[in-house]
Amino acid sequence: MRMEEMRSKKQFCLLFFLVAIYGISCSVFTFIFFQMLYKDCDKGWTPGRQTAYKFRANADVEGEDLLHVHSNNPEHIKRVCDIFDDCLGYNNNGWLKRSLHTHDSNQADFFQKTKKIPAQNSLYNSNELSDVTSMTKSLKIFMYDTNIGVGLQPARVGSYAVERVFVDHLLKSNFLTKDPSAATHFFIPIRCSAYILAKSSEGDGVKLAKSITSHILEDIQSKYPYWSQTAGANHFYVCAHEVGAEIGAVIMKNSIALLNTADYRDPYFTPHKDIALPPSVEPQLENLLLSAKGGATVARNSRNILAFFAGDMNSGRIRPHIWNLWYDDPNIKLFKQPLSYAKHADYLKKSKFCLVIRGREAYSSMLSESVYAGCIPVIISDHYHLPLQDTVDWSQISIIIPESHVKRLKSILVSISPQQIANMQTEIELHYKRFVWTKGFPQPHDAFHGVMLQLWRRRYVTNYGTRQL
Repeated sequence: MRMEEMRSKKQFCLLFFLVAIYGISCSVFTFIFFQMLYKDCDKGWTPGRQTAYKFRANADVEGEDLLHVHSNNPEHIKRVCDIFDDCLGYNNNGWLKRSLHTHDSNQADFFQKTKKIPAQNSLYNSNELSDVTSMTKSLKIFMYDTNIGVGLQPARVGSYAVERVFVDHLLKSNFLTKDPSAATHFFIPIRCSAYILAKSSEGDGVKLAKSITSHILEDIQSKYPYWSQTAGANHFYVCAHEVGAEIGAVIMKNSIALLNTADYRDPYFTPHKDIALPPSVEPQLENLLLSAKGGATVARNSRNILAFFAGDMNSGRIRPHIWNLWYDDPNIKLFKQPLSYAKHADYLKKSKFCLVIRGREAYSSMLSESVYAGCIPVIISDHYHLPLQDTVDWSQISIIIPESHVKRLKSILVSISPQQIANMQTEIELHYKRFVWTKGFPQPHDAFHGVMLQLWRRRYVTNYGTRQL
């Protein structure tokens, strides 16, 4: 019996040793694996480096939530918490907290703000920071539900896909509410591009779009009282088609239109009411440009091309003229047709200036593409109401040339000093995220939030709903 007991003990010790070795090996392997997998993600972030926060492992808080950030990146969550004075900390699940009644939790870690610090983010001035704070807390959007026209789905991509992308982001955002009585704004879910493209001719498509929009509005008014309370002044819709606000110009004249076609000479566009959308980028091209981070990862001395444009040079009133003037200039690379995504991205990264030239309408996806790549946009499009005008100082990140001055295009560009070019490149690196329609969930400072901020600033309307006196 004694020999058997000793043998059992030896076997137990051996088994314990093997299990321990296995556990250590798994831990080491897991650590090395994740270091390799995430070696380029948010380098430098560790809990110990959060100077304004105390890291509490396996702890969480009970109490009132401030808001939820749709991100698993702690740095993103921290930046949002920094904005709010009443954010006392956050957990790694994205919840910002107002209270600090901690308790043990094996499901979350908590980052407690150790001192109240003023939000320091060079993206925001004090006025904008105040608006962002109030928007994040108070903007509530009710999205009407209608079955009219749902069989016609958006078919466009690239700069036109923003119509679909915006709705996708809205549905995933914290701004959406199911309680219409709590809403500050109401979204009318029309799909004007889908309606127009359902017909073989644009004229017939516009007629169909106006008809469907009218029926949707009638449906909304029959089900809800909110339109009549402001005659639609706190309502908005998105239309990313060349016809722009024409679709709702009469029946939705008070409503806010989110548009690609933002042209001061468009009789249907109202600058103080409507919002110009940052163009979205073709997904395949976007994948090649996002790594440039607004030019931050591109060597500035590698930009040996003065100016670049690729696209339909026969479109619109000014592109053919620019082609005739500059097609054979060795320093200005013009291409009459679109390039492959790889070549297009390469030229964007090798050029100092990228031409954003009016085509059929004022806007061009080259605007966003150039900012993604850190190529200074040269805007040649008279009367274009540029997107994000109340958050982006376009004089700091672009060159605007009147269409009547295209003969002087090269002399204007070569006269810009290297220091001015460097300053603009630095500003683009700082602001490029404002033009990115983030994949998945929208993130602070991206294009969606920039549009939402402009919408929030258009909230001052008088509600003439029935009130108890």
